[in-house]
Amino acid sequence: MAQFNSIFNFTGKLGNVIAYRRGGKVYLRTRPETVRQTDNTRRSAQWFGAASNKGAFIRSVFAEELDIPTTARTSTS
Repeated sequence: MAQFNSIFNFTGKLGNVIAYRRGGKVYLRTRPETVRQTDNTRRSAQWFGAASNKGAFIRSVFAEELDIPTTARTSTS
């Protein structure tokens, strides 16, 4: 695992390299060739995705009444 020291605050994917922040430091790693998922893992991910979409819809309906911002995700850095 490489530690990334630069003036740029880069996190995310760039080709097959992934940069992520952990404990205030940025690290680099390569993306795995394959990801093995069990049937239960895949089913859970689909269930979570469906629940997430339904939750987003419900929040968007009540956003104005609850004073919830509807903008895209905000960065915490």
